[in-house]
Amino acid sequence: MSDVVVVGAGAFGAWTAHYLSEAGAHVTLVDAYGPGNSRSSSGDESRILRCGYGPAEIYSRFARQSCEQWRNLDARNDIGPRLWHQCGVLWIAPDGDRYAEETLATLRRGRYSVDLLDQAALRARYPHLDAGDISRAMLEPEGGVIMARRAVQTLTAELSRKGVLVRRGRAGKPSAPGRVSTLGLMDGTTLPGDVFVFACGAWL
Repeated sequence: MSDVVVVGAGAFGAWTAHYLSEAGAHVTLVDAYGPGNSRSSSGDESRILRCGYGPAEIYSRFARQSCEQWRNLDARNDIGPRLWHQCGVLWIAPDGDRYAEETLATLRRGRYSVDLLDQAALRARYPHLDAGDISRAMLEPEGGVIMARRAVQTLTAELSRKGVLVRRGRAGKPSAPGRVSTLGLMDGTTLPGDVFVFACGAWL
């Protein structure tokens, strides 16, 4: 019997399975269409990773940890193209924009890496952009782009090599209320488990 069954092999489900496995649990990871599929929010070509989220500092902390984990995965990936591209994230907003000001305050308070560019610096660094009447911009130099689909698939392949059972299957509804001890799949098979984690996003 698996200790934990994780339903949904996107970014949240795959990393949940990773940490549960690292903690010693026996994990089964199941997804209706497979890891990094085009129907999932984690299955697109790329995703921007940044630490600026207005006044929501908890998201900034989560994002910093997320960037570190994706960078580490990229460093371990020696069989394919790079997964993480630290190209920086540029913020452009009109003067007095509240969200931009709150983002800058949060980043500075948390000692995140952020550079302020005046219009001259913006034009010099990004000559292809029409700065217009923008007087300044913010650059998160440690931000960048994760190749989302390949990154999730690389992570789940690593999990499989480490003993996590990664399988494809569409989960059905629990047959009865109360504690779940087995999860039925639409193909008629069942997955037993002590704990079930549903990381299905909009599919839940």
